[in-house]
Amino acid sequence: MSMFGKTYYAWVVGAVLASETIILVIMRALRLEPDVKVGIATFTAVPLLVVTLMELGRNLRLQRAAFIKDYVSQFFTNVDLYQAFHELIYSYGNELFEEVDSIRKQQKLDREEKPVFEPFKELQKGREVGSRLYHPRLFQGSAEERRLDALLGYFDVIAYYYARGYLRIEDIVGSIGYFLAVLKARKVVEHYMNFNRETWKEDKEYSNTMGVTPPFSYLRRLLDDLHDYNKDSEDKIKKLQEKRIR
Repeated sequence: MSMFGKTYYAWVVGAVLASETIILVIMRALRLEPDVKVGIATFTAVPLLVVTLMELGRNLRLQRAAFIKDYVSQFFTNVDLYQAFHELIYSYGNELFEEVDSIRKQQKLDREEKPVFEPFKELQKGREVGSRLYHPRLFQGSAEERRLDALLGYFDVIAYYYARGYLRIEDIVGSIGYFLAVLKARKVVEHYMNFNRETWKEDKEYSNTMGVTPPFSYLRRLLDDLHDYNKDSEDKIKKLQEKRIR
């Protein structure tokens, strides 16, 4: 439904007429004979309330659309954000992470001074600083950590708006749902987010700070909700995909 076209205003008129009709039906059913002033006030206030509620709904849709246009679209227009996603997450598959994690455990690298990248040199295959394969427990202080935090922070803002009810899950699925699904599937991301949560709980300086939300808490919730949404709507999504590729 267009938010500014004739269809919208037709809906407004229809809603007003429907509300007036409902009032008349109720009054006749109960055989009420209200005072003239009360009747006029009622028949004036109800349409205004209906119109106000519809305008609030339209404004909320406008705000969602503006947020998607102005903020969510940055992911596709901001070169560094998009590259960070491709280099640090998309191309860092689970098998690669398992190899990195295996080296970390075998060589007991947790005791080394961070950041640690040298033991993974054979796996890098030409990756430059800022896009190297990393381990979430070993890359603190590196360019990779800064880029990953900026990327996850970007998605966390979207998740915050979702948690507050300003965005619907459908809005997110329709714009960046695929990229969030990749985030959810990558073990390196899961490991990093779990590591952040562990650190937050163990460090009293962080956990005792009133009013401060642990890193990426909103993103964690969004990823879980997105997973459940896709699971519940799996059949609908498959049918929609089949129509698109015909």
